[in-house]
Amino acid sequence: MVQKAATSTTSAKMTVPSSIPATQRAIVINKTGGPEVLEYNEQYHTPKLEDLKTNQILIRAKFAGINFIGELRLFYSQYLRSC
Repeated sequence: MVQKAATSTTSAKMTVPSSIPATQRAIVINKTGGPEVLEYNEQYHTPKLEDLKTNQILIRAKFAGINFIGELRLFYSQYLRSC
């Protein structure tokens, strides 16, 4: 499900899906570390449409991933700055 603002010359309209679940499955990262800090949560709160800011959207993802090389580069760039 994708929410997006439709642009027009008179006003912006939002397409809202018929139903949005109250919870979602999520992998939560609350601290830095290795794979052991990943926490699987089957009842993670889904943001309400009313809580979204005007520049935010709510999307439905079937698959997601983490770019390991990007994360490694970010880690080393932060590490090298601290030396």
